[in-house]
Amino acid sequence: MGFFGFFECIPDYQVAELLLNRAREGLKEKGMQSMRGPVNPSMNEECGLLLEGFDSSPTIMMPYTPEYYLEFMERFGLKKSKDLLAYFYSSKEPQARVFKLLEKVKNKNITIRNIDLKKLKSEIIIMKRIFNSAWEKNWGFVPMTDKEAESLARTMKPLGNAELIQFAEMKGEPVGFSLSMPDYNQVLKHLNGKFGPIELLKFLYYRRKINMFRLMVLGVEKEYRNLGIELLLYFKIIENAKKLGMCFESSWTLEDNTPINKGAVAMGGTLYKKYRFYEKQIQ
Repeated sequence: MGFFGFFECIPDYQVAELLLNRAREGLKEKGMQSMRGPVNPSMNEECGLLLEGFDSSPTIMMPYTPEYYLEFMERFGLKKSKDLLAYFYSSKEPQARVFKLLEKVKNKNITIRNIDLKKLKSEIIIMKRIFNSAWEKNWGFVPMTDKEAESLARTMKPLGNAELIQFAEMKGEPVGFSLSMPDYNQVLKHLNGKFGPIELLKFLYYRRKINMFRLMVLGVEKEYRNLGIELLLYFKIIENAKKLGMCFESSWTLEDNTPINKGAVAMGGTLYKKYRFYEKQIQ
């Protein structure tokens, strides 16, 4: 399986065909039997083409692509591989049955703590370990590398918020975590791709106006699942969102991950965006 990404094209199918053909040829030269994308540059970064939700801005590290890209992919012979879903959370309360489950979980020896940004290097190592364990059976999973973990640490140090990153622990041992980031796209769209002295002032001003964050990752090591740890992490996210006066997006989830998607709705989420991966055999 080979991947293509960073697809950018004017509304002219001939241009799209040339680009996609070159990607196909390059993958064929490397012995790939099929192509899938877009991924920019991996499954741990921006993925897919926007399928539904063109009426709202993208959150941090989520793509916004023109609708005609979908037609171009299909004209080239690419077929749907998988859809990704995004849920929006504002003031909607979780379903009543969720609170009953929460009471049962609270009696277990599970604690939730915020990340310690002063120990960021060691905290990132824990995240990487849990991530690679919790997601290893997921469709399209790509293990987080040391370099990706280092890149995440560099991003989180100036932009992260400790109240948006939690670890779940059992008897003091981290077994799960959730990672959310403020939606800095709300800031960047005011800078017009520049970053001079004026843009720095704009950055500092609009950073205080951010009213949304993106829940990017939430997972628990496989041997600690079905204990309610995910539920506690979700409630902590909702609690902190209210405390910060923010709404949030949870993205992305796989369309066929039924337990997660049902859980998102039960927690008060509304499905409001979809993204699509495409795939084809290489002739």
